[in-house]
Amino acid sequence: MNFFKVFFLHKAWAFFHLLIFIFFSAGIVCGKFFPFVLVYFILLVAISGFLIVDACFNDLLKNHDFIIIFLIGIFFLGSLAFARHSMDESRLIFNQKVNVVFKVLSYPKENKSNNMLKVFVSEISGQRAGHEFAVFDYSRKLKYLGIYEGEVVLKKRFFHGRVFRSFWIKKNDIFVKSNMSFVDRCRMRITEYGIDFFKGNFSKDAGVFFIAVILGRRESLGRIRTDFGYAGLAHLLAISGLHVGVITGIIFFILRLFNLSLDRTLWITSVFLGAYVVLTGLSPSTVRAFIMWIVFFFTFILKRKGSVFNSLGLAGFIMALIDPGIIFQIGFQLSFVSVFSLLIAFNLSYARRCRPGILWYIKSLFLVSLWVNIGILPIISLYFKNVYVLSVIYNIVFVPWFSLTLILGVLSVFFMPLRILAGLCADMLCNAVHYVGGWPGTYIVYGFNFFQVILYYIILTIIVSFAIYSNKQDVYKKN
Repeated sequence: MNFFKVFFLHKAWAFFHLLIFIFFSAGIVCGKFFPFVLVYFILLVAISGFLIVDACFNDLLKNHDFIIIFLIGIFFLGSLAFARHSMDESRLIFNQKVNVVFKVLSYPKENKSNNMLKVFVSEISGQRAGHEFAVFDYSRKLKYLGIYEGEVVLKKRFFHGRVFRSFWIKKNDIFVKSNMSFVDRCRMRITEYGIDFFKGNFSKDAGVFFIAVILGRRESLGRIRTDFGYAGLAHLLAISGLHVGVITGIIFFILRLFNLSLDRTLWITSVFLGAYVVLTGLSPSTVRAFIMWIVFFFTFILKRKGSVFNSLGLAGFIMALIDPGIIFQIGFQLSFVSVFSLLIAFNLSYARRCRPGILWYIKSLFLVSLWVNIGILPIISLYFKNVYVLSVIYNIVFVPWFSLTLILGVLSVFFMPLRILAGLCADMLCNAVHYVGGWPGTYIVYGFNFFQVILYYIILTIIVSFAIYSNKQDVYKKN
């Protein structure tokens, strides 16, 4: 009971936004997997249990009643949010012809007989929708960011517990194209300029690599995507917090060269960063990183003390509130679990106990890589049916290498002499990943099921909680 009091109740305010996000997500999950009546019953049982505990341990829960009742209400709100999301899902009509309005989200991936694209369907037969579909375009007429309207037959299939939605467009199908917005026209022109620049100034592999990691367009990766996947390094190819951090650092550094004040530099950096997040497609990881940056920005401007855990929780809560179904997307799950694991690694303070130097740097990288891989292991195994054994070691080598390559790639847009070095680093990186990805023992074929994932995180949470508690007790004894 003393552990519960010290670790949870006394720290509740320090992680309040994170707790809100966790309880809201738990409500969404319960709303998906259990009938809503049952969720309501669970809520009543929880409140009743709280009242009993409050009567028995009034001294323990004093001044924390509000937090517990509020979090239970947030859980209930999450289940309500998913109920609304499920109503939107029920509007999808499969296996019959319907009129749809959709926007193309990806560049066409050319196959022998068709182009494959990802689109966002906003309307179905005049009713509001909001779902992504894969499209097999046999007409080869759909263009990036174009908005179209026409009749199609929606299809749905299940694979490894995931839902895949798609429809086909035949050669003679007639679609009406709408005008692009100003923002989309800017996005398309900047993206096209970037693709032409990287293809024209680098080798084939280096060009498609930079197009993927800077512009977020991964349609042409081909072998490179496969190699990074086999090595357990596919996360490097997806625009994420690492990429946003590098871009933010470069923008900040360039602006400081003009002797701008710190406040003005942060304002301009925020604007450019928001534009970059929109340019790269508003992926969950980039939106999460942008919201965390904005929270940091305002806490700095207002001279308040911020919490990275609360920033992470606030970002997750905002995204889940807007789209409850996003918490079931693998990109969202990997982004938040990896960042949370990273914060836990720093909170345990193991890496800071060494003197700065080469050994300190290697140990820090190893511990961060280890914790992140421990955190995302069951998610990767659940979706891809593989456990990447050597990815901890690979990340120590390839994350710094990749970061340097990404920095050189961005700077090469502005400084021509860096293009040769950037291209060389990118080609060497792709070749090295191709080499190590083929090593035996890089990964083990094993797939977690949903209940194993839940059990894994329960056990991991207990271990980490006691580790943090023990670590705090050691610090108190030393002081």
